[in-house]
Amino acid sequence: GAGMVVWNGKLVLFGGYGYPKKKVKDNINMGWTNDLHVYNPSVKTWELQPSKTTTPQPCAYFSFVNLGDDRIVKIGGNDKGNKTSNDVRILHLSQMEWSTVAIQHKADFLGVDCISANLLTFEHNSKCIFILGGWQSHNEVVGDMWECIENKKGIWKFNKRNLADVSKEELLIRCYHTSTAFQSEDPTHVKVVVFGGCYA
Repeated sequence: GAGMVVWNGKLVLFGGYGYPKKKVKDNINMGWTNDLHVYNPSVKTWELQPSKTTTPQPCAYFSFVNLGDDRIVKIGGNDKGNKTSNDVRILHLSQMEWSTVAIQHKADFLGVDCISANLLTFEHNSKCIFILGGWQSHNEVVGDMWECIENKKGIWKFNKRNLADVSKEELLIRCYHTSTAFQSEDPTHVKVVVFGGCYA
């Protein structure tokens, strides 16, 4: 349930769910963390990175993607207590600081359903984030596809993509999956490959 990306030849690991640091009375609150660790393979060491700003709540099953410009975006997930979240945050890696995200027309994407266990894939040529499927707050696995674009003012806009074929949408109805995006032979099109996951 943790998020990990590669940055400057190092591994950045955030959050997750596992064994608790101390005894707890119930399983729901067991082992939730918002720690940020960096692994340096050249010296084979892990280092706990303190944040200079307010860190997101302990969480797991969120989406975590490196934007390729010293930033990581975190969307959704489950907070401590196993509650779904629609939190959108950015980690600035050079300063190890978290910031909130300004979202245009937030209600279109986050106002109704919280999204967890979804997947983001950053496509460097088109400068977009794709959100595929996920597990929403009313216990439904969905097959939605969203495109997230950041403008020059740092405001994010979420656009729902209409899939040309209904069968394609049905294939995306899943959570806990993985995917990647890449430019197709046609420079105006992007291909997204989805693998694995869990159906409703």
